[in-house]
Amino acid sequence: MKEPSREVGIYGPAQLRQILKASCSDFLPYLVIASFAGLRQSELQRLRWEDIGEKYIRIRGAEKRTKSTRLVEIQPNLIACINSFKSHSGLVVTVSNVANALGRISKRSGVQQVHNTLRHSYGSYRLAIIQDAAQVSFEMGNSPQMVFKHYR
Repeated sequence: MKEPSREVGIYGPAQLRQILKASCSDFLPYLVIASFAGLRQSELQRLRWEDIGEKYIRIRGAEKRTKSTRLVEIQPNLIACINSFKSHSGLVVTVSNVANALGRISKRSGVQQVHNTLRHSYGSYRLAIIQDAAQVSFEMGNSPQMVFKHYR
C-alpha cells in the first residue's frame, strides 16, 4: 500500500538540538546518524559499528527496500559526533523499540514527532546544499525522482 503524497516535515536546527538534548546516551547514535546520514530506520536498526569506517557507512542489503549494499559518505558534522561514541563492535542501536524511544524523546523535548522527519530533514538540507538530486538519491538509496519530488 502506498502512502498518499504529501509535503514532508523537517526539523530546524533548534528543534534537532532539543531532540538531541532530550535523548538518552544509548539512543544518541541513532539520532545523529539518522539526522546526518539520512539512513532509513530499518537500516539503522541492523547497522553495526563494524560497518562505520573513516569515510563511509556501509549499508548492507536486506530483503525489503534496500536490496543491494551501498556506501554512504560520512559528512564532516557526522564524523565529529560518531568519534565521540563509536564502539568497536556490535549493533549501533541497542534500543529494542525505536518507535517508543522516539515518542519519549518527542515528549521530553517538546518537539512534535513526525514520521521519518530525521531522514526527510537530511534529504531536504542535503539537496539544498549540493543542488544535485542524483547525488542525494544515491546517498539515500532512492530514485532521483523521489528525491526531487519530496526534498526540493
